[in-house]
Amino acid sequence: MKNQTATTQQQEAVFTTKEMCLLLNCTPTSIYWMQYRNGLSYIKAYLPCNSPRQAAFERSKVFWNWFKVKWEQIDYSLMSNLDFFELSISDRKKGYKQAHCPYMMLEVVKPNSVVIETIKEADLCK
Repeated sequence: MKNQTATTQQQEAVFTTKEMCLLLNCTPTSIYWMQYRNGLSYIKAYLPCNSPRQAAFERSKVFWNWFKVKWEQIDYSLMSNLDFFELSISDRKKGYKQAHCPYMMLEVVKPNSVVIETIKEADLCK
């Protein structure tokens, strides 16, 4: 059941990305690269003076899974807003970038305790 739920969530995420690509007139690859770059920027904003911790976050599968879920939640939110559909492609792109801005995300979302603890444990294993 757990694998089936994970597969369904992955399928929904892929579907949402494809739908967003249609709305933004872009490719899934461009969204994935934006997600990666913004994830790195998010880490730097979250830990501005701690390079070793930044590196631990960058290598953490748990962090990236958590970040992808938060990214997808923003996508779902945008897609449930009818006003988003009425915007021009150019304005949708601006809105999409704004909604996923690492500094904006940091104001609303912080890594949960599972992410923090996993990274702390990884640091101890060095």
